[in-house]
Amino acid sequence: MKMKRGKNIFGLFLVFSMFVIMIGGMVSACGAGGVPTYVEIYPGGSQYRSFLLFGESSGYDRWFEGIVLEGFEYISFPDGNVFFVPAEEMVFAPFILSVPNSAKVGDIYPMEVFWKPCTSISWEIHVIPDPNDSDGDGIPDSQDNCYLIYNPFQEDNDNDGVGDVCDACPLEDSTGLDIDSDGCIDNIQGLGLFR
Repeated sequence: MKMKRGKNIFGLFLVFSMFVIMIGGMVSACGAGGVPTYVEIYPGGSQYRSFLLFGESSGYDRWFEGIVLEGFEYISFPDGNVFFVPAEEMVFAPFILSVPNSAKVGDIYPMEVFWKPCTSISWEIHVIPDPNDSDGDGIPDSQDNCYLIYNPFQEDNDNDGVGDVCDACPLEDSTGLDIDSDGCIDNIQGLGLFR
């Protein structure tokens, strides 16, 4: 009886060992790497990245197909979404992440890609301030009419190209008159001279 029990334990150990080896092979065959838990992109920006797809360790070649489950509007595959991975090799699968201009600093976009047939990857895009947007109002410095003071609506009442929040004379007009001698060309309507 003891001998039979020993064979059963050995048999269970053997089955368990084979299961672990099989699972290990599946992980190496279906693994993907090279993707952080999140990436940081500013509004209107994009990043070129890549997945690292691992070939199967048991000697079989494999095709992977990337299917975007969530966040499909923010990801694209410049070289297509299907990749051939030879056995026991690795292939980089490039992709581009893009954030719309309308994105707000602090927004988070969740993403998930399923690599058919066997693995999925989840991560997030965190929207950060544009390094070329000094006041953080969502308008790049090169287009901002007042790049050091937050003014997302870009108000410019006198249409002189200088935003009202930065303009010493935000109500100037084209008359060339400075009736009140304040150094600003007067807005005649504002002075009440014409009604």
